[in-house]
Amino acid sequence: EELLNNTSAFIEKIEKLEAQLKLEDEKFLDKCSQFDQVKSQLDSLKIDYNTKQSDFALQVQEYLTSIESLKKQLEIIETTKSTEIKNGKDKIQELESNLDQFQEEVKLLRLTQANLETENNNIKSILENRTSEVNQLKERINQLDELLSASEKSKSELQEQHDQCYQ
Repeated sequence: EELLNNTSAFIEKIEKLEAQLKLEDEKFLDKCSQFDQVKSQLDSLKIDYNTKQSDFALQVQEYLTSIESLKKQLEIIETTKSTEIKNGKDKIQELESNLDQFQEEVKLLRLTQANLETENNNIKSILENRTSEVNQLKERINQLDELLSASEKSKSELQEQHDQCYQ
């Protein structure tokens, strides 16, 4: 009977252990299911991560390409800017040279104008002198005409007197 009791107790223990083992199996299966879910989420996150990393790498490459393009544009702008500055300086020098030449020409024109004005004044003075001389000559001619008329009148009177004397 003791053996039976022991066997019975042993069977009860085995049944309890089997129940516990069953519970532990269910817990283990539940944990495995949770693990599979976490693993599935992790795989999904890895795929998302890899996709995002790939997208990020593409964006970084696009940014690098854009930066290189902008650098080239900046170099072109800097080159153009320095060329434009050089051309502007050359143009300024050319304009300054032209201005100097123009100022010299203006000086020469002013001197020429002053010389022409002096010459014009001299010509006016000569013309006034000639006009005065012409007027004096006209007056002298008039005086000579009057003298000639008077002389002819006198001659005519003398001729008459002479003719009367011989008559």
